[in-house]
Amino acid sequence: MKYYIYCKYDHYVYQDDFNSEDYSGFCHDGRVNHEFTVSNEQDNNESLIESFDTDIEKPHFVAIIYSDGGTFGKTDGLVQVLPPVDEKAVALIKKTIEQIAIDRREYAEYDTIERKVNEIRETLRSYGSDVKYFHLNFTSYFSSLEGVVILR
Repeated sequence: MKYYIYCKYDHYVYQDDFNSEDYSGFCHDGRVNHEFTVSNEQDNNESLIESFDTDIEKPHFVAIIYSDGGTFGKTDGLVQVLPPVDEKAVALIKKTIEQIAIDRREYAEYDTIERKVNEIRETLRSYGSDVKYFHLNFTSYFSSLEGVVILR
């Protein structure tokens, strides 16, 4: 069955005053108040962020809300949705993602984090997802985890 994941949010932009002595060129873009919907029907009036085909009877999805940025800007409230799993696996994935975020804050070794990412990758594969090039976006250098939401 086909599942469509939609997300509505409020959007804001903040940029340094160009005429200020302190102008750095920094721009802060954000998305807040995320409202997710999972549907079996495509709605062209909604904000589609992902779709999946699955045979799982009662699929659960993990939505990862994260920030990303660099020297001259930052974007909050970005969303990555992982492929579907069942109720048992979704709790384990959520817990592992939260542990990865803790490990990153505590400057854990790259191998420690990558081992946990591989655990998630293998779990998703066991549910039939083709995740050969799987990456958790919040683990990039300037990125950080803001939240994890389980969708049904």
